[in-house]
Amino acid sequence: MKTHPLYADEALVRQETQRHLDAGLTTFQLWLTQPTERLHASWVLGQLDLPDPTRVLSLGCGVAGMEDLWRNEQPDLRFTLVNISQAQLDLSMCPGRKVCCDALEYDRPPYLWFDLIVMAYMLGHVDAPAMLRHAISLRTPGTTILVLDIFDGGPLVEGVLHYDAPRSADMLEAGFEQVEVPGWHLHAPLAGETALVQAAVAATKPAMWVYRA
Repeated sequence: MKTHPLYADEALVRQETQRHLDAGLTTFQLWLTQPTERLHASWVLGQLDLPDPTRVLSLGCGVAGMEDLWRNEQPDLRFTLVNISQAQLDLSMCPGRKVCCDALEYDRPPYLWFDLIVMAYMLGHVDAPAMLRHAISLRTPGTTILVLDIFDGGPLVEGVLHYDAPRSADMLEAGFEQVEVPGWHLHAPLAGETALVQAAVAATKPAMWVYRA
């Protein structure tokens, strides 16, 4: 598995993350279910049928832009945000309990439970089957797990984007169900990216999956 070279340098993570934020991008996802980040967040939230109030665990949260949009729509949401990068946690858009660690090593305290566990565009940075098993182990009765990502990538995606996209077969084997999305919208790439990067992004296959077993 290839790890994106960005994550070996926290100063570079901060610089590149800030570059995304300065460009108006807070949801670090290649594809959206709607034309804008706000509409995307609202649509995804609407598919989940969450209780009121809701405790959310976001694994590999980036700057939690989608989660912050959820909070604006549903203010009673409470977040635990997990990221291996302290730089991105420092730039987080969303208030909540912040935990700097590898998502595969996060251990839910026995007194804490979650109604929703989120993994958005992070499975390609870890051992995806192991991460799915770990997320399922963090559930309590009634917990929903949401995955937004690209799937079944090939050499172009892995070689150019440094992202080992998870496999649809792994999602099915783990017990996830794919959510039908009416249409996907390519999230505007940053100006200045090479034609090769844009070609790799355009070749990716987005999907949304949930686990409610």
